[in-house]
Order: sequence, then C-alpha cells, then structure tokens
Amino acid sequence: MTAVIENYNLLEVKVMNETYTNGHEYFKDNVKNVAMQVYHGETVENENKPSRDADHKNVAIAAENNNVAVSDASNEQIEPNTAAPEVPKPRDGIYELCNTRREKLLPFLNNNTMLFEKMARSFAWEINTNDKLKCCSKLSMINAFYKCCEYGLDPASSIGHAWLVPYKSNIDLQIGYRGWLKLLFNSPLVANVYSYAVYEDDEFSYELGMNPNIKHIPSKEQKELDKLIATYGVVKLKNGEAQIRVCFRDEIEESKLSSRGSYKPDSPWRNHYEAMALVVPIRKMGKNLGLPLKIEDFGEI
Repeated sequence: MTAVIENYNLLEVKVMNETYTNGHEYFKDNVKNVAMQVYHGETVENENKPSRDADHKNVAIAAENNNVAVSDASNEQIEPNTAAPEVPKPRDGIYELCNTRREKLLPFLNNNTMLFEKMARSFAWEINTNDKLKCCSKLSMINAFYKCCEYGLDPASSIGHAWLVPYKSNIDLQIGYRGWLKLLFNSPLVANVYSYAVYEDDEFSYELGMNPNIKHIPSKEQKELDKLIATYGVVKLKNGEAQIRVCFRDEIEESKLSSRGSYKPDSPWRNHYEAMALVVPIRKMGKNLGLPLKIEDFGEI
C-alpha cells in the first residue's frame, strides 16, 4: 500500500509539474483515481496469482503424466519381451507326410506340381475325415498315396477313381470303376471302353468267338440291386477289334467275398455296389491290355 501511495505521489508530482501546470484540481482528482485503479488492479492480480500458479502447475503435471503414459505405451509396443509371440499355423500331418515324398512322386505326374497338390490335399482330407483311416499305420498311408500318384488316380471318394479302405491297421487302395476307365483310356491300345449292368427285366444276349457281340435293351422298370443279374464290359481297340467280358451275379459275389473288408459298413461294396460290380469285368479284361499296374491290383483286394 505504501508503494502504491508513493507511486501515486510521484505520478501526481510528475503530472502537476510536466503536464498539468495550470493547477486545476480537476486534473489532480483524475490522477488520483487512476492511481487507485492501478492499486486495486495489482491487489486483485496478487490475490489470483497463487490460484493461477496452481492451475498452471496442475496442467504441467498432467501433461508430464500424459507424456510418460504415451512413452510407456510406445515402449510397450516395441518392447520385444512384452510383444505377443507369433503362433505358427497348424500343419496337417497327413499332407506334410505326402509332401515329404514330393520329389520322388512328381515324375509319375509329369512333374505337374498343381496336380500333386490336389492329390495330396484330397488324400489328407479322406484320411482326416475318417477315424478308422487315421488309426492306420503311416507306412500304409505312404504306400496308398504312392499308388495313387503312380496310377494317376485322385483319392477323393467323390470322384470315384479309387477307394481308401481300412483293413486292420493298413490302408488298402481299391480302384473304382471310373479309375479303371481312366487307366484303360490312357492305354495306347484302347479307343473306347464302357461297362453296363443287366437287370432281370432287361433284354440281354451275347455272343463270343471270332465276332463277339452283345445285345442289351434295358427295361424301363425301376432298377433294384436285388434284381441285378450281371455286368459286362466292352473294350474297343484302335485296330478295330473289340473285347467283351460278361460276369454274372455269382461271379460278382465271388469277387466281393474275396475283397478284404467288404463286410465292413464303410466298404464300397456296401455303399457303391453297382459301381464295384461294373469294375469286375473291366478289371478282368485289363490283364490282357498291358496296363502298367501291379499284379495284385488286377485281382481282388
């Protein structure tokens, strides 16, 4: 307060001596009012200064805390010890098992890597979706897949080239009807091949000898497996000759009984009887056409 009064007196003297030399009281009163306003302004400012200082301090502390938090978060993201470890993608054991034989099996497929991938994935799918096949030995799996690649037969059951049949702890590969057709069409001797089933109400006759011939007029009646009496196959060679083979029901049943695992619920003989019956005459003719198959594949499995 004393400093303000002194400032006021100095201001008053300065104003009176330099500016307002005419001695009017009016100007002295104005100078006094200005000095009092300055005094009250400094007083208010001094009273509010601690509060503003505290606010600035709080803001500074909050900003510092935020910077520390951001720094910690940044360090947490780039810290190698705290980062989430990468989880390796699960691998299909059956596919990997097939893939280990890639270099040995590709020559059978004319080095077609896409075809190999397709067959390996089909084989793995068939194994992984059948609990009985998964329990079979790894060696039998390798042998079955090896044979699929060697013969060029897709193991997918939906295609019908071949069937993977579990027998005890082994996998037997049974060539299906479409698989035999594929093998025969790949032969340089064969021009055409087909096979049909004969039912009780069909008109059917055949002739062997120098000029073999078959006459078959299918009935329009609904086909029932109990009424299947025979199947026959015809192979036309590129030299114009034709070979035929007729297998009646008793011969078909004999082939079924000699097939290992034919009594099991998942056997193709139970689920695809007609298709397996069509295989019988085709397989028997295949022995005379020089197909590149192993001897056991011409007989019953």
